[in-house]
Amino acid sequence: LGTLFWIHLIVMICPILLISSLKVSAPAPSQKGSIWDVVSMVTERQATVFFFLAALMVGQSLGLIGSFAFLMLQDLGDTGVIMGLSTMEQCLAEAPVFFVAQSILARIGVIRAMQLSLFSVAIRFGVYATMTQPWHILLVEWLHGPMYGLMWVAGTRLCRSLAPPGMETSVQAFLSSWVIGFGSLSGNML
Repeated sequence: LGTLFWIHLIVMICPILLISSLKVSAPAPSQKGSIWDVVSMVTERQATVFFFLAALMVGQSLGLIGSFAFLMLQDLGDTGVIMGLSTMEQCLAEAPVFFVAQSILARIGVIRAMQLSLFSVAIRFGVYATMTQPWHILLVEWLHGPMYGLMWVAGTRLCRSLAPPGMETSVQAFLSSWVIGFGSLSGNML
């Protein structure tokens, strides 16, 4: 299982570098209203496409962690205690990020927030790939906060700026389908 996390860690470097120089700007307001207009709006700008692909990578990471982290802990000899502690640590780390995320976005912007999210995943996978004791996972599970929280806050901010009037929820749903739908599904299939 460690090899799986190494492979994903290496793959994570591409979107981190790819989105580093992008500028995301909102398109001109549109009065369109179908889901195909949302798809068209998202795919017409390179920066937006790369942002959604980065969100897909976070979703894959969530699927990969959800499917294989506990199996790896079990292989390392955990009886369930570390699994429970790691889940608790993830939840405790996630909540505060949502409270401070707006000020973080104001300072670093949407793209840098997504990069920080991807970088958090890369660090977690580096530790997952090299850990020899179950408790090692507790050293990095706090990174779930920036990984998950910043991705969602940056994503919702981007979606709000992209959405034509009345289509805000549709654009948010499109992001959710990429992260939770396609991303988690593909992460589980790895």
